[in-house]
Amino acid sequence: MRFEGKAALITGGTSGIGEAAALRLATEGARVAIVGRDADRGTALAERIVNEGGEAAFFEADVTQEDAVAAMVEAVMARFGRIDVLVNNAGIINFGSVLSASVDEWDTLMATNVRSVFLVSRHALPHMIAGGGGSVINLGSNLGLVGTRGAAAYVTSKGAIIQLTKAMALDHVADGIRVNCVCPGTIDTPLVQRQRIGRTEEQLRQSDARLRERHPIGRMGTPDEVAAVIAFLASDEASFVTGSLYSVDGGYIAQ
Repeated sequence: MRFEGKAALITGGTSGIGEAAALRLATEGARVAIVGRDADRGTALAERIVNEGGEAAFFEADVTQEDAVAAMVEAVMARFGRIDVLVNNAGIINFGSVLSASVDEWDTLMATNVRSVFLVSRHALPHMIAGGGGSVINLGSNLGLVGTRGAAAYVTSKGAIIQLTKAMALDHVADGIRVNCVCPGTIDTPLVQRQRIGRTEEQLRQSDARLRERHPIGRMGTPDEVAAVIAFLASDEASFVTGSLYSVDGGYIAQ
């Protein structure tokens, strides 16, 4: 039980990678604060963890808004008394170049993907430092490392998270805080599945073929595979790891 007696806060925790991380950390003893905007999914996930013998609670918050983040972090502290692990996972994707994407689309994505990491870290870190330190895991992307066509805002946001991870790691290493970044490839999550809606069978066949070609391992990853790396970085087994980028991408950037 690597996380017995510890508490973890996970943003975007109601589905996909966030949900898998919540389940994984709870299984290993963590008390889990699931943060998101989908109250039904979040409450159901917390109930599932409790029914399986763990401890969890859902906290509804818009992590792009500082007042909401401040209130959420205080509510987590009131419930669990500490934050040892912070997983900044909330994120969205949209498509377009700097010419085709709208200003509103750019601002919304940057607020969700980057501003949220800044705000949640800003309010959670003082409690983590006061509690003796901890581990922050930010969710980047393989596309923050190598880029792609037609997703300018998304690629930019993930590159920003990677650099913010390095800055945070250096700024807070003396505080006992380790900060690392997980960079997934294409993972079979609701976010990815929503991109398939409305496509023809032929379009889906071509898309699946491209995914296999781009990932030398020959398939998409699973949320559980990313959650396993998050759990390692959150644990004391990664005590000498900070400021690092972990690609979980089936060999995508090795090409």
